[in-house]
Amino acid sequence: AVITGGSTGIGKTIAHELCLLGCSVVLASRYNTPPTGTFLVTKYAYEAYLKEHGGAIVNILVAMNKGFPYASHSGASRAAVENLTKSLAYEWASRGIRVNSVTPVPDQVCTSYSAHTPARRLGTVEEVSAATVFLLSPAAAYTTGTNAIVDGGWNLAGALVPLPQHVRYPVYGTSKL
Repeated sequence: AVITGGSTGIGKTIAHELCLLGCSVVLASRYNTPPTGTFLVTKYAYEAYLKEHGGAIVNILVAMNKGFPYASHSGASRAAVENLTKSLAYEWASRGIRVNSVTPVPDQVCTSYSAHTPARRLGTVEEVSAATVFLLSPAAAYTTGTNAIVDGGWNLAGALVPLPQHVRYPVYGTSKL
């Protein structure tokens, strides 16, 4: 397994779990790489190993599917990685290569996260790691193109962060002539 962002947090926990299962693990301490870094690592993994042997890829995304105020650049790059995941899953399935993703809640909202989550608690890196290890395992042999959302139902809740009312955004029909 090649794990970017493997020196801390979720990446470190995933690496630890995979090592306990007897997997060979390569760590890269760089973590903020989408979408170009994800594309390049995937491309080279395919050329070096997956093309001949098959295997599984799990990309770690961040839950930004509801939009994320003041981070549109990050949301756009994460959407690109999600699309890459699904496109490669379709292209490579017949070659014995599974491509999936796991989406935990973004770190930026963890302080207010539990109040907006049906589970009413913060998730753990071990819970995200467990979903990732499952998708890499033989138990997920018929699973490809899937995005496992590991967020305690946070994606089902309302707005991420409150935004101030914009004074220059009038409601249609209220302007005076």
